[in-house]
Amino acid sequence: MQQSSSILGIDVSAYWLDIHQLGSTTTQRINNTAQDILLWLTELPIGSLVGMESTGSYHLQLAKLAHAAGMVVYVLNPRNVHHYAKGVGRRAKTDKQDAQIIARYLANERDKLYPWQPLTAVHEQLQNLFLRRSKLVKLRHALMMTTSTLEGVADELDAALSSMKALIDRIERQIIHLSKQQAPDYVERFNALQSINGIGSLTGAYLAALFSRVPFRNSDQAVCFLGLDLKFSDSGKKRGTRKLSKQGPAEGRRLLYNAAAAAGRSVFRPMLNHYREHLPYAGAVNALARKLVKIAFAIWKSGKPFQIELYHSPQLAAAA
Repeated sequence: MQQSSSILGIDVSAYWLDIHQLGSTTTQRINNTAQDILLWLTELPIGSLVGMESTGSYHLQLAKLAHAAGMVVYVLNPRNVHHYAKGVGRRAKTDKQDAQIIARYLANERDKLYPWQPLTAVHEQLQNLFLRRSKLVKLRHALMMTTSTLEGVADELDAALSSMKALIDRIERQIIHLSKQQAPDYVERFNALQSINGIGSLTGAYLAALFSRVPFRNSDQAVCFLGLDLKFSDSGKKRGTRKLSKQGPAEGRRLLYNAAAAAGRSVFRPMLNHYREHLPYAGAVNALARKLVKIAFAIWKSGKPFQIELYHSPQLAAAA
């Protein structure tokens, strides 16, 4: 294989892959099977940039094989690609055009993107556990909302809710146990994260897994990755609305929102009250969540526990 660099966009489906190389006038289709993918990869220069959207599980085989073959793999957020396609005026949507858009998006945005890396066995376990917990929490909440409208099955619903709560608790214990079984430096930093008011063992485990996996250069990148950054709708002299971008993992935002709400009831209350002077409650909590991520990133880097008296903030001066 040559040592060179090409940019390829791939539209992934369950049965096939549509592949477009930037600068080419054609799009290639192959089966989404290991045999066909490996054969196609032998034709690519090592170091080629390969972009694909996250599709649940259909993209994983391609991502793993391409990474193992020496390609630089990017697994893209479908929402970001969709907005980019609208911005460049795409008039139709086909698999071939999707592959072309992905290649263009990767070429223009790669400086802001993180190359995909295969999860370690531990990170994969943690990811699966957090995913299962998230699904169970949503399902349990949905069941709780039905208890007032369903008659004659109250006992059965209570039993189901209790069983689901027990299962959620069990998964949380597994997450925390797994986090405590890592290398001493990891465990020390995991424990340090929990010294931040509002961040408990579950949120600490989530952040430890995230910070150890993604090479953020600064805390702002971590905030953006989690979708806690703001998007603006300004036009001319008109100041539009500010909303969360929500472009990152929803589970991370939920955990950090709850952590911020808890922190705002204790030592971070002055800061939350300061934000509430300008924002509704949910917006103030999200602002505090951004602050917690930045503090957590600094704590993870230093490995030292959080000390409120060393945290320089006018809003927290009264709480020190």
